[in-house]
Amino acid sequence: MKSATQTFSYKQEMWRHLADYKVSALGGAINTRAKAGVDVVCVFESSEASAGKVSFSPHKHLGLLKAVRTFVWPLAKRQKGPLGQYGSLHAKCAVVDSNLLFLSSANLTEFAFNLNMELGVLIKGGNPPRAVETHFHSLIATGHLERIYGETSSSSLT
Repeated sequence: MKSATQTFSYKQEMWRHLADYKVSALGGAINTRAKAGVDVVCVFESSEASAGKVSFSPHKHLGLLKAVRTFVWPLAKRQKGPLGQYGSLHAKCAVVDSNLLFLSSANLTEFAFNLNMELGVLIKGGNPPRAVETHFHSLIATGHLERIYGETSSSSLT
């Protein structure tokens, strides 16, 4: 994240049980990049958008600046299973400057940091970082993801 100079996108689903110091450190790092002029876009699961499937809404707890544009996958845009269950935002990745892609099994929880066996991969360069970033840009442009917080930007993400 510290290396971001142009763009930074983060997608994370469950943020329950985060320790306060980890929340403030992550929020502070995101805000620092936004203050430096980086186009920061975050896509989060939230208690509202998930109809209570998750109890924690990270955009409310990270203390993000309005320069950080935050999106959710609204319940109305989610498919339902045969028994009426809605899908979840389960993606956990970060893209930096269309050049670095971090994919992880880990939710940002105390269990993931301290107890679970998790796995992640950092991909530098090539098509994968651009492809993931383009995919999320497309989800925003087509209205599948909706902005819940942040300023309007001149970038291609609305």
